[in-house]
Amino acid sequence: MKYFILFLLGVFLLSCQNEISTHYCLTDISEKVVQPEASPLELNESEFSLATVCQDRYLVFHNRDRVDQCFAIYDLETLKPLGYTGVVGEGPGEIINGCAALPSREGFLVVDYSKYLIYYFNIKEAIADTKYLPETVGSIRDHKNFPGHISTLGDETYFGSNISVTSPSSYYASFVEGNLFTGETKKVLDPNPIVDLFKLSFNISSSSDRYVVAYSKYHLLSIYNRKGEVVREIYGEKALKKRKRRFYFGKPCCAGNDLFVDHHTGYSHIKDKRGRWKDVGSEEILHFDLDGNYIETIRLDHNVSTFIVLPSRKQLLVNLKDSDHPYVLVPYEPVGS
Repeated sequence: MKYFILFLLGVFLLSCQNEISTHYCLTDISEKVVQPEASPLELNESEFSLATVCQDRYLVFHNRDRVDQCFAIYDLETLKPLGYTGVVGEGPGEIINGCAALPSREGFLVVDYSKYLIYYFNIKEAIADTKYLPETVGSIRDHKNFPGHISTLGDETYFGSNISVTSPSSYYASFVEGNLFTGETKKVLDPNPIVDLFKLSFNISSSSDRYVVAYSKYHLLSIYNRKGEVVREIYGEKALKKRKRRFYFGKPCCAGNDLFVDHHTGYSHIKDKRGRWKDVGSEEILHFDLDGNYIETIRLDHNVSTFIVLPSRKQLLVNLKDSDHPYVLVPYEPVGS
């Protein structure tokens, strides 16, 4: 009987150890805050959003509200503008509602959700020709079943959400790997069960062997392996305490074995004239490895709007809100360096 009790105790302790290793809350970590010296950049694209890096040579910016051309291309080394592309319009090769750029081959892909078409932009050709129109390389044939937020894993394969329209006012989302051009998909993981799939709000990123999903509304960051198994789930305060605070994770970005995610920590009890909660909080960038182990918190003088990782430079290119220098370079120490 004594040995049986010891056996049960051992099983219990092992199960607790596994629970601790795969789930934890941000409030339980020993926070290491760094305030690196940011290098301001003179970039003209203050109204554009950072989109992607192509071939470690080009920076691509996106602005869906432009009435002429919605992408700006910069040289990554000199940070000088090279040209604009992406003609806005309803004609052949023109864009109505294009998502942010996805790196592919010698350029980038754009999915136009209004036309249900996939365009490929060759960067050198786009720079050389101000009237350049992209090549149509695919179509979303099934208008009731199409990819949502996606990250490419190669020239054709993507990881992201598969949106299935269930009625004029609702949809269902699951996570899949798919081929952008053939439309073939396979389900790779199930979302966290606490998430209401009809109101799913998330950002995604990918690495060679990890899927990273930020469930923004639920203040939950989940890391999965390629089998769809949970590696680590990181719960924020909002997810655990169910308080109506404006905490949430933004878009995760992976580089090597590094994981970065912007973290909104502000909340307000004041409403504006339209009855919306005022945003009086701040943002920070959390740095983990791809097993979900916390490394550091990066805080800057201004709130973070968007950022992308420049792995070859070991820097983050950060877009700041309400700053005289909206773009800055922030150094980071890669995991394992």
